[in-house]
Amino acid sequence: MSIRYWIGLVGLVSLGIWLGPKLFEEQSDAQQKEKVVETPKPKILDTQALVKEELAVETEYLNGKLQSQKEVHQLRSFTQGADKNKVPILKRMVLEAEDPIVVSNALRALERLKAVQFSELTPILEDERFRVQQEIVRVIGKIGDTAAIDYLLKQLQRKDSRIRPLTIQALGKLKNPKATQALQAISNDPSASEVDRKFAKVALLQS
Repeated sequence: MSIRYWIGLVGLVSLGIWLGPKLFEEQSDAQQKEKVVETPKPKILDTQALVKEELAVETEYLNGKLQSQKEVHQLRSFTQGADKNKVPILKRMVLEAEDPIVVSNALRALERLKAVQFSELTPILEDERFRVQQEIVRVIGKIGDTAAIDYLLKQLQRKDSRIRPLTIQALGKLKNPKATQALQAISNDPSASEVDRKFAKVALLQS
């Protein structure tokens, strides 16, 4: 083989060595461009949709009682999936709904969203429905609002003893001297039920 042949072969090899990385870089750039994902656009609050949803809630949940287990499941799905945009609707459900199941589920949603204060519950504090009172007491314990102490002490005087253990728990979570004094009185009261005394002793450990 001639020298010219070898020179040409060496030149082709050198060209391949030089072009190889370049081609690889171009291919990588193309692949990277394909992988680029557009940044999702921020969600725009659809006020018309919210109005329609509020009207639907008013029709389904504010008036009358739930008629089936399916409706209860739909209610729970709505309240458990609710976000901050649903707070006004949830507050209406708490204050206006006829069905205590609706009220209690809406209260749980507001507590989860940290969107409720004791002062906002004033209109329903005298509600005699056990489920509503039970949920109010539970929520007070969760949010730890010391403004509710007098209300909780009043709950201890209710004839329905079912709410007393929950009320005692809520008092323990308030971490307030007045609440602690009430708990000590219950734990040392021989006339109090054994259940109440046990709950009071546990609550004192938390207060």
